[in-house]
Amino acid sequence: MYPFHLKDGPDCTLDSFCGMVADTAELMGIDHIGLGTDLCQGQPQSVLDWMRNGRWSKEMDFGEGNKGNAGWPRPLTWFQDNRDFPAIIEWITEKRIQRH
Repeated sequence: MYPFHLKDGPDCTLDSFCGMVADTAELMGIDHIGLGTDLCQGQPQSVLDWMRNGRWSKEMDFGEGNKGNAGWPRPLTWFQDNRDFPAIIEWITEKRIQRH
């Protein structure tokens, strides 16, 4: 759920994200996937800088960002924290019932 990794970045919709999850489940089987958010909520820029330039790197690694876009990505509107998991479960459950 890291916006840099999603189709349309921070503009990724719940429908698009859940469609990706459903497609992955069809491809691999539902028992072989899980959701990990890796959220770093409320962390200052210094934490992101530390992650990008630790002992393992001699130069700043901007990851999916770049020098001109070095901050945290804009968060998803439909997933602010762990309390939003039920919306994902509801979407997947509804679509699964419609397919059967």
